[in-house]
Amino acid sequence: MTDVQPRLVRSVPLLKSLRSIAPLISAVCIVTAGSGLLTTKTSLDLSTRHFDSGTVGLLVSGFSLGFLLGCLIARPLISAFGHGRAFQLMAALTALATLIFLLSPGAWVWVAIRIVNGCAMAVIFTAAESWINLVANPQSRGALFSFYMVLNGFGLAAGQAAINLGDPAGGAAYILASSLCLLAVAPFLFDGELRPARPAAHLDTASRRDEKLSFLRSLRIAPISVMAALQAGLTNICFGVMAPIYAVKTGHTAGEAAALVTAFSVGGVLAQIPLGWFSDRFDRRLMLGVMAAAAASSCLAIVWFGQLSTALLLAVALVYGATTLSIYPLAVAFAGSRVKSQFMVALSGQLLFVYALGAIVAPGITNLLMGWISPSALFGFLGSAAFVVALTGFSGYFVAERARRLA
Repeated sequence: MTDVQPRLVRSVPLLKSLRSIAPLISAVCIVTAGSGLLTTKTSLDLSTRHFDSGTVGLLVSGFSLGFLLGCLIARPLISAFGHGRAFQLMAALTALATLIFLLSPGAWVWVAIRIVNGCAMAVIFTAAESWINLVANPQSRGALFSFYMVLNGFGLAAGQAAINLGDPAGGAAYILASSLCLLAVAPFLFDGELRPARPAAHLDTASRRDEKLSFLRSLRIAPISVMAALQAGLTNICFGVMAPIYAVKTGHTAGEAAALVTAFSVGGVLAQIPLGWFSDRFDRRLMLGVMAAAAASSCLAIVWFGQLSTALLLAVALVYGATTLSIYPLAVAFAGSRVKSQFMVALSGQLLFVYALGAIVAPGITNLLMGWISPSALFGFLGSAAFVVALTGFSGYFVAERARRLA
């Protein structure tokens, strides 16, 4: 299980690989839009319904709990039904569950539905990411994941913006979210059974040869990918939740707080394609080390200078988003180059599970640190996580280079 990526690749058959996953990434974009709209709508409804604080907490955490469960059941489902059918089944389940929000106003029903939604999305992402790794070759893996991340982000943003298409307080948003999730099945219907660039490795046939992979073995195979997935989980969602709080507590306006999150997101989108292209030409361990070191440096710059100038804060946030939001796709692409195809689904599910754990614990930890120390402690924590990934990436790269020279 060695890294099959060459140190420098000159020929990249990207278009052929991209065509083979076009229906998949289209479906991911559509279902993510539906999920994003649903999350925004339920958040708005929580502010108007008279739920007690404990129930609100369960509703907020229900999606994350379901996501963890979905990471655990994804491999058996994909093994039983295949990548394409598992994806379609979960998209249809999400569409059906979303409609129940309209039919039942009960708080506990809503909690159950959010758990179902989270579970279904975890299976969808596991199927999609393992699918891309199975289709990809060393010359295109990073670029394919960059396209996947860009469309994922675009779908999420489009879904969140769609709340303004109708009355935010009405039920039309639930119908639209359900329709989008069901529409995600359509790309598969037009393409039939999606086939990779190497026809002999038909995905639904390969799915049924999936084998279990212990977490310790995954950690031995690709420790940098596991660490990077944890760092991404600690950072990506936590920034959106806690950075506005940091901005307000350091004297910025509400509009500047929103701009801080926007700059972070825009930086991530702009960086995906070029960094994916570079990662197909250089060792991904080195790329992970460089991106994580730049992310840690950005956090340090915010700790030192973030309160001096809003323009400077936004500029550094743009760089921080460009670097830290590139870490997860690089990690998944690297992990995919380290395992045989029968372990791909299990490894993808484990990386998503680690990511979800980080996303769950990070807001609570950073909230405590910001209260005990200062608002800047948020970026001290996030920068420390990126620094650990940088150390792991650089050490892995230099060890591999030394072994290559001695061979």
